[in-house]
Amino acid sequence: MSRLDGFLYRVERVASLFFCVLMTVIVSAEVGCRYLLGTTLIVGVQEFAMWSFIWMVAMACAALVHQKKHIAVEYFLDTFCPPRLRDVIYLVTEAFLLFFFMAIIITGFPFAVGQWSMRSTSANLPKTIPFMAVPVAISFMLVHSLVQFRRVLAKLLSPDEEMREA
Repeated sequence: MSRLDGFLYRVERVASLFFCVLMTVIVSAEVGCRYLLGTTLIVGVQEFAMWSFIWMVAMACAALVHQKKHIAVEYFLDTFCPPRLRDVIYLVTEAFLLFFFMAIIITGFPFAVGQWSMRSTSANLPKTIPFMAVPVAISFMLVHSLVQFRRVLAKLLSPDEEMREA
């Protein structure tokens, strides 16, 4: 599971960079063409830039979950809670996240696939493409959270006092 976690993290970083570069190239080319030629490159290319932004953000958010740099208020836990209680709170939080991620995945994939018949305005591509970013990224986040859940659970169940304090 840890290997899958690391692999997904690398995929997220590469995908985020790819979509960022793609969006930048599209927007720069569009601005240049409009300024120099007074016309657009290809009809619908702006939608690709917008969809690239959506995918970039979704993949970057999943990478942040892997790094444990997502939004969290840890000041009170670090300041006022003993390490064992802090670990229990982390475990409960990870369990809540796992439940939340499963709910999004269960509803998100069918919703995104259901948008196949909806077409984008100018590119005439299925709206499934941008909508699929959320359940895919949440699936990656689920794997990252499962790994974190296992780590915290192992730490709590460890009889070694040093392991609990680490």
